Amino acid sequence: MVIVVDPDQPMPPQALLRLNPAGHLKALLAAIFSLLAISVLLTAGTTYISLRSHLQQQQQRELQRAQNFNQLRNTLIQPFQLSRWMSQDAFLLEWIRKGEKEPGPALQYLKGISDNWKVSAFVASNLTRTYYFSDGTTKALTRQTPDVDWFFQLLEHNVESLADVGYDNGDTNKPFLYIDIRMPLVDGKPSAYVGAAVELRRFLDLLRAYRQTHGEEIHFVNQDQVVILSSTPGIANTSANQYDWFRLTNTLPHNHGAGQEKAIVFENRQGHRFSISRDWVEELGWHVYTERDLHTAQTRVYTIILRTIALITFLIVLTLTVMTLILRKFRNDLNKAFAQIKTLKGIVPICCSCKKIRDDQGYWQQLELYLHEHSEADLSHGICPDCARKLYPGLKLEGLEKAEPPARPS
Repeated sequence: MVIVVDPDQPMPPQALLRLNPAGHLKALLAAIFSLLAISVLLTAGTTYISLRSHLQQQQQRELQRAQNFNQLRNTLIQPFQLSRWMSQDAFLLEWIRKGEKEPGPALQYLKGISDNWKVSAFVASNLTRTYYFSDGTTKALTRQTPDVDWFFQLLEHNVESLADVGYDNGDTNKPFLYIDIRMPLVDGKPSAYVGAAVELRRFLDLLRAYRQTHGEEIHFVNQDQVVILSSTPGIANTSANQYDWFRLTNTLPHNHGAGQEKAIVFENRQGHRFSISRDWVEELGWHVYTERDLHTAQTRVYTIILRTIALITFLIVLTLTVMTLILRKFRNDLNKAFAQIKTLKGIVPICCSCKKIRDDQGYWQQLELYLHEHSEADLSHGICPDCARKLYPGLKLEGLEKAEPPARPS
């Protein structure tokens, strides 16, 4: 005798609750959508943080750049302001008007300025044609005197003030920044030029530090289109017309006012894009040109983009990996469910007397135990009316009787 289990019959409700493939599918979809949402949020959050950090760093760099440039500018302007103050000094002017009869007080005056401001102060008198120095020395101002051509050029061109680069006694290894300011007229003619001389090394150190910190080149050009100071080594005291940063901006209209005048962008032979800005330093009468390599700024942006792409790629790979694991788990669960569903398919040998079932290993098991091990069904014990009459003849069968099931169609 055999039992044929119809595979088209629905599984018991308990088995469906335990297998619950629909529930597994919902959990799978929820996990996938959660991973996608987390990936999008992480990508957006990381991009936002990276961009915000970049903008903050850029603002800090711009602030630091402005502070360093102002420090450099003020250091340059300081000897000019000192020279202008000297040109208006009442003591010095009165001493010149009286004929410079006693040079001692004036020399002491120049020495005090030199000691306090760390500069070399001087007075070049047009009345007595005498050159006074803060080190206490003097020399005559004549056409034959070396290194005093500047004095006669200022007189001939009626120059009120000038800032240029010169050398101490012709020594090219010791360049100085000279500030010359004309004092008030005496008896209708120029009385003297006063000023200060500062070693260029003081400014060059600041220029090199600025260049290393911000990656920018700075060039100061005077009224004669001569490079007075530059962060680029070897171009000081040369004509500015030979450099691209000057030629490209020199065609633009000049505005001798405060603040930045013009800024242009150009590309050099190596393919690097540069921004050139031009400012006017009114106190010195100079233009300052700033070269900024835009490639550096673009590299920072590209770095953020590459980091974002790398993060997105990592999140995509992580999401796909987790989704693969979840799908594999879901597939394994379905395989187990289908394996359990197919267990009772086919012909099952059953004893016609004791109703034991023979398993694949040839052992005979109780029907209840076999069904429990090979299905998700839970068995409970009861008694049918026929067995109740047979075992308990005096038992009332109210509630146990059921109508006969309808006959199957032939």
